[in-house]
Amino acid sequence: MTQPVIPNLILAQRVVDKMAKQAAKFVHDETGEAMVGVMLPAAHPNGAPTIIAIDTLPADESEVVRQAYAFAHGGESQFEAFTWLLENWEADGDSRKGTPVPVEAKLAHIGDWHKQPGHMIAPSGGDLQSALALLADNPQIEQWLAPIVTLDHAPTLSGGAGVNYLTTPDGQGGLTRIDFWLIDRQTRAFRPVSPTVYPDAKLPALQPLPWTLTNEGRVSIEVGQLEHEGWLVSDIVFWDTDLAMPLEVCFMLGKPGAESLWVVATPHDYPASPPRAYRAPFVALGKDEDIYDLFARVWKQCEPVLNPAGWEWSDELYLTDYLAALTTESPAPAASKAADDKKEDVP
Repeated sequence: MTQPVIPNLILAQRVVDKMAKQAAKFVHDETGEAMVGVMLPAAHPNGAPTIIAIDTLPADESEVVRQAYAFAHGGESQFEAFTWLLENWEADGDSRKGTPVPVEAKLAHIGDWHKQPGHMIAPSGGDLQSALALLADNPQIEQWLAPIVTLDHAPTLSGGAGVNYLTTPDGQGGLTRIDFWLIDRQTRAFRPVSPTVYPDAKLPALQPLPWTLTNEGRVSIEVGQLEHEGWLVSDIVFWDTDLAMPLEVCFMLGKPGAESLWVVATPHDYPASPPRAYRAPFVALGKDEDIYDLFARVWKQCEPVLNPAGWEWSDELYLTDYLAALTTESPAPAASKAADDKKEDVP
């Protein structure tokens, strides 16, 4: 049986930097992260496909297991982070124009890197079993990237064209080594793959994570305060409310028996940047609709609400403070919202 062609492997410089920095934090234990990027088909029948690693995604620390010879990660917050990245990616195809990544390319979890103890530069038997289990559980995955990071190599070690590893200075006179391995559904074995590193500016960047993922304590406080004030709070929706990336983190809010809904859109760096509020007539969740279907219908009818005269946002305030200011002053809806011209394009 003919083995699959080894793909081209391209990495953004930020991927190499993050791998080396994260590995250095855990000298005695294993660690690792998810790798996010795209898998592109061969440009012609006899060519090789291309894997492009754009960034890494930290593990959910609440579910990480680190030991000297073992590392396991994943978790709900990592899944939520990838969902955020994916929705922003799909909303911002224009950012990929002029890069090696086609506008239509699909963002994917392309593999996981992990650090191994000593100079264990090849995957272990445990790594192979984990990879085979992943392929068995995920039939949509044809191949999986599994780089291995090792520390404290002599400064005389050097990579080069045709080898499956690269080195980067560790800041202490030695080198960090990263070996690149790939497993696919057909061969069911790890094979070496040679990396090429591109400057960050040559590849698209992913959007920064939102405050709901970087400050989960704040989320609990915000939702708790809103519910204490009698608001019914929807699940979070990521939406483009201002025709600019990244998306906003949105909540639909209502009071029992009220004839209208509030939509509060928070920027990804909230509370550093202020929220914005909108009003819409009450809309009930339809049969077989999910939260995004409902939000799309609500958003079509939303009108922005102006802040009271002289009122200013501060990062020491909360959404309950914002809504109290708006409802106390009974502000009138503004004439139009910034994204009116996009309403008819709502998915």
